[in-house]
Amino acid sequence: MLVTIVTINYNNAKGLDRTVRSIVSQTNRDYEWIVIDGGSVDESIKILNDFKDCFSFWVSENDHGVYNAMNKGILHASGEYIIFMNSGDAFLHSDVLSDMVPYLNKDIVAGSVLVEGTKIRKSSPTDLTPWSILNYNIPHQAEFIHRSLFSSIGLYAEDLRILSDMEFNLQASLKGCSYRSVNYDIASIEQGGISCTQTDKIEQEHKCIRERNLPMAVCRDYLYWKGLKGKVEYPSINWAIQQKWPIKCLNLLYSFWGKIKK
Repeated sequence: MLVTIVTINYNNAKGLDRTVRSIVSQTNRDYEWIVIDGGSVDESIKILNDFKDCFSFWVSENDHGVYNAMNKGILHASGEYIIFMNSGDAFLHSDVLSDMVPYLNKDIVAGSVLVEGTKIRKSSPTDLTPWSILNYNIPHQAEFIHRSLFSSIGLYAEDLRILSDMEFNLQASLKGCSYRSVNYDIASIEQGGISCTQTDKIEQEHKCIRERNLPMAVCRDYLYWKGLKGKVEYPSINWAIQQKWPIKCLNLLYSFWGKIKK
């Protein structure tokens, strides 16, 4: 099975070097590797030239943001599954692809990532539901996406700068795409990043995603139950929240709404 690895880079030579070395060390060689550089002016181009024979395609040119670059990579992909390992991200060890390929039999297959220099482990949700995506999403470094989804759902929305992958996964959940969560650490990622610092922009985009994909009544319910979590004083209601009954009801509503949209 051919897997497409897409790497996005812009003026991050140190991170790119880390990513490159983790990919070329993979024992499973049945992959193609596409690199989209945003016109870097640092040492990135030297690294790309040094490893150019390893790439199926690479280009260095101006783009319109990370999701525009990711979409470029998707359009050049021919693998059955696509995973994004951008500069600074790295496969955890050399057997990751070999270990994961046997699990690639769903629309989306996801594992976990470790945050470098910390004890933080970011796991993918157990189930692919609108609630799980809106609250936790899937780390893109641990997500194998069947290439056909980018035709049936579409490419990443380029008007979003931070959470377009969340919107894509939300739409996948609404369409009832098949999903598999694997208890396996796929990648090591760097601390920080735009999604950790621009909290106001994140909230704006989160609100935009909810409102243009879900009916307003469901959006209100989402905010209501999210706000109630851990704040209710009545034991019976607390028990219902702990058992995730509100979430299960919301997921039924989300599923019903997804079927209507089809």
